[in-house]
Amino acid sequence: LAQEILKIRPQGRASLVKSIKVLAPRLFVFAKHMAWCWCTIFSTCAALANSFRFADESSSNHLVTDATASVQATAERLQQPTCQYSQVVSAQVDHGYPRDSSMVGVCPAGAAREKCLKRSQGRWQLESFEPSSNDTLGPGIADCQQLCDRNAFMNKPGRGGGCLGYVVRKDFGNRAALGGVQCWLIHGQATMAQAYPDEVKMDNLKHKSRITYFKEYCNCRVRFIHFPRHKDATDLQISYHRLRRLETLKNTHLADNTSLSVLKKSIQEVQDEIALGEQVKLRRARLDTFEGLYDWVPIRIPHRKRKGNELVMPTTFVQWYLGLNFNGQKAMKYWEAPVRIRHVFKKQDFSAFLYLCLDKRTGEEAWYLATQNDPLAWITGRFSQFSNTTLKQLTSELSGQKAMVMQIFFQLECIGTKISQNNEVSYDVEGETAVKDVVDPDFFLAQNRSLTPQGCFSNLKDAEEKQEMKVVDEVGKCPVEQLTSEGSARNGTIGMTTFLKSDANIMDKIGALQNILEKKRLLSIGLGAAKLYTRVRGFMKSDKANASKQLHEFEAKELQAMISRTRVLLEGLSHMFVAMKAVSNTDDSQLKLVCSKELLEHVFEIGGLLPKISQNLAMRPDLVPDDFVRNKLKETQNNNPVRSRSETMEYLMQQTPRIELGGAHGQVNLTDVLEYFKPLSAGSVGQVDLFKVRTDIPADLRAAVMALLPPGSSGTLIVKSVFEDTKEEYMADWNLLELFFTSMDSKLDPKIKVIWKILEPMKTSIFDEFDLRKEAEFTMRGKAILQEFTANIDKGLYKETLPVGSLKLTTPVAIATSSPYVLIQSLASGVPLKNHLEASSGQMERLIEWKDRIYSAILMVYGLMVVKHGFFQSDPHNGNWFWDAASRTITLIDWGGVGQLEQDTHCRLANLYNSMGALQNDWDVCEAVTVQGPGVSGLYKRNGISIFDAGPNEPALIMGKTYELSYKNEETGLQLWYDGKSWVISKENLGDSELLSKVAEFQTPISKITEMGEKGPQQWTVGDHKQSVLVSTIKQCGTTSRQEAYAMAGKFMGIELTLTCPPERIVTFPEGPITQSAAADWQDNGRLSVRCIQTTEDADFIKWGLHNPLHLMVYTDNDGTRYVILPVDGGRRHNLDDTPMGAARAAIWTEEAFSSESRRQLQKLSAGKKAMVLATAEATLATSASLYDSDMVTAAVQGLASRDMIGLLSAEVPDEYVLLGRCILVFHGMLGDVVKDSFMRLVPQHYLQWMLQSNGARFFKSWSAPAREYLAENSNQCRDAKWGALSR
Repeated sequence: LAQEILKIRPQGRASLVKSIKVLAPRLFVFAKHMAWCWCTIFSTCAALANSFRFADESSSNHLVTDATASVQATAERLQQPTCQYSQVVSAQVDHGYPRDSSMVGVCPAGAAREKCLKRSQGRWQLESFEPSSNDTLGPGIADCQQLCDRNAFMNKPGRGGGCLGYVVRKDFGNRAALGGVQCWLIHGQATMAQAYPDEVKMDNLKHKSRITYFKEYCNCRVRFIHFPRHKDATDLQISYHRLRRLETLKNTHLADNTSLSVLKKSIQEVQDEIALGEQVKLRRARLDTFEGLYDWVPIRIPHRKRKGNELVMPTTFVQWYLGLNFNGQKAMKYWEAPVRIRHVFKKQDFSAFLYLCLDKRTGEEAWYLATQNDPLAWITGRFSQFSNTTLKQLTSELSGQKAMVMQIFFQLECIGTKISQNNEVSYDVEGETAVKDVVDPDFFLAQNRSLTPQGCFSNLKDAEEKQEMKVVDEVGKCPVEQLTSEGSARNGTIGMTTFLKSDANIMDKIGALQNILEKKRLLSIGLGAAKLYTRVRGFMKSDKANASKQLHEFEAKELQAMISRTRVLLEGLSHMFVAMKAVSNTDDSQLKLVCSKELLEHVFEIGGLLPKISQNLAMRPDLVPDDFVRNKLKETQNNNPVRSRSETMEYLMQQTPRIELGGAHGQVNLTDVLEYFKPLSAGSVGQVDLFKVRTDIPADLRAAVMALLPPGSSGTLIVKSVFEDTKEEYMADWNLLELFFTSMDSKLDPKIKVIWKILEPMKTSIFDEFDLRKEAEFTMRGKAILQEFTANIDKGLYKETLPVGSLKLTTPVAIATSSPYVLIQSLASGVPLKNHLEASSGQMERLIEWKDRIYSAILMVYGLMVVKHGFFQSDPHNGNWFWDAASRTITLIDWGGVGQLEQDTHCRLANLYNSMGALQNDWDVCEAVTVQGPGVSGLYKRNGISIFDAGPNEPALIMGKTYELSYKNEETGLQLWYDGKSWVISKENLGDSELLSKVAEFQTPISKITEMGEKGPQQWTVGDHKQSVLVSTIKQCGTTSRQEAYAMAGKFMGIELTLTCPPERIVTFPEGPITQSAAADWQDNGRLSVRCIQTTEDADFIKWGLHNPLHLMVYTDNDGTRYVILPVDGGRRHNLDDTPMGAARAAIWTEEAFSSESRRQLQKLSAGKKAMVLATAEATLATSASLYDSDMVTAAVQGLASRDMIGLLSAEVPDEYVLLGRCILVFHGMLGDVVKDSFMRLVPQHYLQWMLQSNGARFFKSWSAPAREYLAENSNQCRDAKWGALSR
């Protein structure tokens, strides 16, 4: 509703004329009946044409987020809270100067500053912004807040009372100031609104503009709404799990008649328990929706709107003419809504909202909680024409209906569940007042409305920590055992639960070995026997291919350490995976949180190699599908326990690291010239602390130390330490795991084998981290490559993506010491990219700069490292990149782990990027769209996606949205995209207030560009006129199709497919919805796909849908027919063994990509099923290859095409690509996190589309040049004819 209200814009001269043309005939008829004179008619037309001026808050409202650390520090120093603000501009402002004496304009830095000051000519109050060390373009939003916090420019006459707040405006359209914004500071002499004290209003009748500034809460970005947990909530989740297990036993017919009778009785008992629990759950469902964290939304719902010339007209006439109920409106200066809504907070998933609502009729103001559906329910109940209307239909019907939106506006109420002054809530269930509860007053006090209210948090992290503490206190311990089933893996293999209580015999044997070690008199016998046994076994097997060490090759000390660690480590691994399973077996978010938190604590408690394993599992959604678990495991990257100052200094004293100064000073002890300052962070292998060059040492000695650091250094530097005891723990764990996984390979469940597949290629990289002399060498080697990349920028080699002189890339200076466990580094300038993105959250000006410059440079420099030099930093997450805006410098730190490519691997990667780069140019043309029409003609190449509301037969990917491809004319910059109702041609304006300005439009429900191409010329609206425009597509590419080429590339890279589903469990199944929410609108298109019947300890089921799929139980008739019940049409049966008709065909060579055993299994399938499996296999190979590019759109399209592979196939990536694959996943995650955060912060949709567009930095384009360079230098070693097949 708010979105529709906010769409109504003020009417200008053009729309005034248009409105007169539309309204004049009706007014003429009215005049004849009423005998009014023509002059009255003209006055009425003019008055009505200027009615209903609603601000376009959604486009002019800039998101104001938490300030950076420097701003917060300034606020603390002045003992002022860091506040949040929102603003509404009630008239269009055609330039960036404040028009009111209540405001002080701040000119941006850079080239636009002189232009700003020159244009003012003394007519406006303007001041010049002095940039901070981290900003040359500003002032940005954080700078505006800092200026206001410190009362900048407030010491001049007429500006008393300090800074009340600020409004953020766009820059002056000068592209030299791209990314910068401008502040309007509101000084203490501004006019305060009498009715609403938190509003500051400035009027300037000359320009007919009005600006309202709203002061929001201070330090209150996140709120936590919590209701006491019901005492039986955990028991209900356990009962659900018990029921699934019992149903599985019954359906598998493994029990005799007597046992089956007992089972049915047990099932009935559990069902009765669940029925009672679900009654309570149903009554509390609304509370469960409200439970959680809420982000502040910087948006204002208009409640007062200034009238125009209609002030002279009787309100009853306007009411009669437009058929509106004004609810007591009189001839006042404003249209008044009956309620006033402010302080809006939303849950992160948009499922609920918290807001403060004033009922102007009663004068009562209270907090309300509302779900997404509450406004819809209110509208459909209040307005009969909308009864039985869905949200999607309502959105469509309200679009453009100003009169209807106005009617709703004038009848608005406080919608949702009211929180009373004593924090009590109550609501009806099935017509009865059934539920009463109390919002936890520790986190929310309804009667407290101060600027720093109770239970508010300045950032999400603090709020999450408090939420965790509260939930853990109420839930208690995670019921891991009750939410998982005991037992070993199927077919007698060793699985995730093998080392828990159910397999006590194995653990007893390990315990017995431990007892032998503890008895010294038996130690030599025990170790001797073990050595003799493995020596004989190795001789008998003659397994020379197995390179891992056997027992007889370990020293006694190593064996002793291994056996003492075995029980702890194996139980730890088992507990970790079982806890993951427990989290997946419940939909209770609080239980998920508690179990995930316990899992993280368990990882830190076990220590050793487990945190490193956890780091890698956090990057694998295929292995750890639950978001709760993955987010917790990510904390092992930098939330490890920090050693104290005394512990660190004691360790340094033990190591006695010495620094080589050269000359007369020679080597000196580190602690003699450096003094401890403070710790920074701790990783899984070591710790980083800040030190300073001592000031109490001789001047020449201090100068010699400073000479090692970059020019201009302050003398503060980093000392990185890795610990010997950690290395010993890692080595013991590694030896144990290597022996276990290699010796037991044939007996291991495939799911547990994956752990070793991830870890094994990382051995060198992991243990290199314990020799910091290597890190020093790697850092300086990386520095040389980044200097080469910077030189290429300055030469203009990347000018189409990175302008000459735009950026500098570097590494810190690394100084090795005499100890392999201690390293000195210079400080990286600027702030971590992670912090920069957090401070830029929701601020599209800065995010555009990040995507257009910083992110592009990161992608491109990795092409130089990987493809040309075969050497790269293997952990490039946001915390390891630093950004210094003042010097435009990007710094990459932490070179302890690197990837170094072998010749064969290097050649394959160079061939991949060279071949795919050449094909991109062909596809750009053959997949392009040709447009012919006045002012819009040209070739439009595929470059991104259009995001819009899904139609009835379209799959909704997220939040009811779907997508189509978008296109761009590289010569003119025009873009062709679909907005859900029209095909639009727009011009991109990165430096203006509107990112896209519309050039042409054609309204149509057709979203497929191929269908548009079949329609011939159409009448488009180009400017203000109708023009004939022809959109056409090229019918056939003269080269290999994109999917086949990607699939072939995957095969040539050595990706091997494995059929993970037994042939007898492969069945046919209708193409399902993408998400659960789309199931209600799902329609059977008649197409079948192949799926695998999934089997767990709980049930046999098939996953229906892609994201958060439903689990459909598999049933078997007496005649053996397997079927499922689809949740549509009241429960439709589908037989799983139906014969597929017209199955898609794959290339003949696809079968060659399977392992030999899988090829044998394929022969057991019927011809139809085999064809479908091979088609899925081709799509799987294509998806695997697409992930070696950075184009998320192509990867997503290929991923959707291969969605049937889940549970059916696995793609085994060769070990030599694991480190590079991890880096590429990090880069995908960088962009994905920014897009996700922007989506959750209500960033306009066209900005999201722009963020997802590919540019010249994508791997399959920018990496092709270094690939060609490497192939030219190594033509003999890298010549491989099969890559030429891609272009045929």
